[in-house]
Amino acid sequence: MAIFAISVAGQASAEMNSARRNQASGLAQIIAFSKTCSYEIDQDALARYFVDTGLSDPEALSYIHNAVVLVSEPGASECTITKATAKSLGLLK
Repeated sequence: MAIFAISVAGQASAEMNSARRNQASGLAQIIAFSKTCSYEIDQDALARYFVDTGLSDPEALSYIHNAVVLVSEPGASECTITKATAKSLGLLK
């Protein structure tokens, strides 16, 4: 089981609604697990997704950055579902 240390400033956390926080957290997981789970993110597709989903603001960027701090390695199942999610979003090379 992977454990993330998410240290988000209270103000940023209060301003992001739950849907945006969930979206940012999922994207952070895709980014954080890429090396350990042996998949490569298409950086151009990531940039498009980041902008198209409305996460391209300082608040969301900070949230994603803080959520990428990985405390433990993901398990095989976490790799599988994270990679499948990244693929379905068109973020893999």
